[in-house]
Amino acid sequence: MTRNLYVGGNAYISAQERGLPRYGRVAAIDGEDVTLELLGTGDRDAQPESAVFPLSRLEGKVPDTVTITRNPVPYTPMVLGDATVQLTSLLIITPTDRQSWMYTLPLLVVANAVPDFRERAGYTALKGVHPWARDEDGKLAYRFRAELGLLRFDSADESGVTRSALLNEVRFYDPAGDTPWKNAVQADDRLENAGFPFQPPRVLMRELTGPAQIRLEYGTPEQLQESLDWYRNGCRN
Repeated sequence: MTRNLYVGGNAYISAQERGLPRYGRVAAIDGEDVTLELLGTGDRDAQPESAVFPLSRLEGKVPDTVTITRNPVPYTPMVLGDATVQLTSLLIITPTDRQSWMYTLPLLVVANAVPDFRERAGYTALKGVHPWARDEDGKLAYRFRAELGLLRFDSADESGVTRSALLNEVRFYDPAGDTPWKNAVQADDRLENAGFPFQPPRVLMRELTGPAQIRLEYGTPEQLQESLDWYRNGCRN
């Protein structure tokens, strides 16, 4: 499905030419022309070769797992949000097995994510959907999903609730570029917005495993926007 093509993702080549690999990594998209770094040559030490293919010959596939490395200095939390959508809540995830000063700060901030307690006892899912992209069935596609163990209540105040849990798994699309919505345009017909992957790739990041503090902040859209801007500024005034 060509709608799944995005920079940083994988693409499979139909009507393969003799001698060329069957798939590659999308390096650039320019209209109907897609530049691939060809993979699967069999030579482990060889540099990837690039080739340009028409969009019609490619089928995209979202990777099951991606690895992200963050530069802690200057430290800024990763923020998942959409500027066009009114804020209703903020989910803040902070590791609690702190090895240095940077882990006392939030690692991930997600706009409008909600808990889902319906799955089974002792298990909680935190989910956030894209504001308009839909999967093949027409349902809103996930942009973020986290799997937690049993939640422990920590505290509550006028601005939110804080809990702790074992962070089992996190899935999201990296806002820095590895996202299938990077070059997407919202269509008037919701069915034309279908075709995006329902399940984000699992994110391998050392800080996104183990115990974590999960805080759900709420307030007016103006208060939440002020808080989100603070996180985007590296938790500095």
